[in-house]
Amino acid sequence: MAWELITVAKLDAVLLEALFDNEIAGIRIPEFIDRRTAAGAADGVLRHGLEYYADVEPPIGKIGITQFEYRHDEQTKAEYFALVPAADARRREVFAATGDPVGLVLDAISAGRPAEVAREADGTPYFAGLVRVIGEALLHCDWAPMDAPTWAVGRIDAQVTWNVYCRLPDDGGTTTVYNRP
Repeated sequence: MAWELITVAKLDAVLLEALFDNEIAGIRIPEFIDRRTAAGAADGVLRHGLEYYADVEPPIGKIGITQFEYRHDEQTKAEYFALVPAADARRREVFAATGDPVGLVLDAISAGRPAEVAREADGTPYFAGLVRVIGEALLHCDWAPMDAPTWAVGRIDAQVTWNVYCRLPDDGGTTTVYNRP
């Protein structure tokens, strides 16, 4: 298989293994959530409000936390894990009317092998389900072994970065995935 983006109606174990083995760039599932659910989810995000990253242009709104923001030392790592329960609760509140996308994605990924939100060695869960409202993404790398080599996620053997788009620009937008860290 060439390293390309594959479009399918539903995930299956073969495609997921190809993704995990870095044989394909990504998997696109149009209408992963139906348009009505997507519109309701976007309304939930706007109703609950956003925080914005400091000193980032163009502005990027968010709901939730990233380990990347807290990767600096043991103190900020502890702050991150202290914030996870509230961030999870807020995500569930935002999507209460439409269903939590984290569960939908985990169910879909479980078509190939068991999937769960990452945990530290002591069982403490990470946060998953960051919401971003963004016009133009900055070039970045989503790879835990590079972002957080001393955290448990830095020692993973498979990572899935996923996006569920609830609203798209009229032109549909683009995503570029590079095959390098």
